[in-house]
Amino acid sequence: MNGEWQFAGAMVYMFANFHRLSADSYKYAELETLVGTAALMAEYNGLENAPHVQDKLAWLAMYTEGTEALGRVACENCIKVPDSDLVYPNPMYSNIAKFFFADNFPQAMKHVQDITGGIAATAFSSADYDNPQIRPLSARSSIRGFKGRVSKSVTASVLSFHALRPRRCVFWVRF
Repeated sequence: MNGEWQFAGAMVYMFANFHRLSADSYKYAELETLVGTAALMAEYNGLENAPHVQDKLAWLAMYTEGTEALGRVACENCIKVPDSDLVYPNPMYSNIAKFFFADNFPQAMKHVQDITGGIAATAFSSADYDNPQIRPLSARSSIRGFKGRVSKSVTASVLSFHALRPRRCVFWVRF
């Protein structure tokens, strides 16, 4: 800015607007992954038809789509800079999207943890999977479906528990 301090406040304000929009945008993709993981875990646990699990999955889907919709509204109702062709995201809607995401995230985690059950807490780490002595145990005992049967759709899956288990981020399941 070369000493043009009078523009510093506007620059920080604009940076914050665009930064908030980028956060609104990527949260949707993360939530889609989280909902998909929760649905997969419900299937692996043999609970995909349980009414309380379906209610939680429906809530997670509404939360995900609501977050995306609010971020989109910030763009669709953008603010035009006077005497130019420049626009920026509507700060009110962008802030609402951020608040909606952050305010509901703990409840989303409760729902996902309830659906996943012990799978998230007892998942083998990638180091366990890389160990040739432990690998056969991890692949056979990590995912058991209803009545102890291995779910048919678990043939070559990669499951990410980014939000649930940061140190055991990814494990592979092969049968």
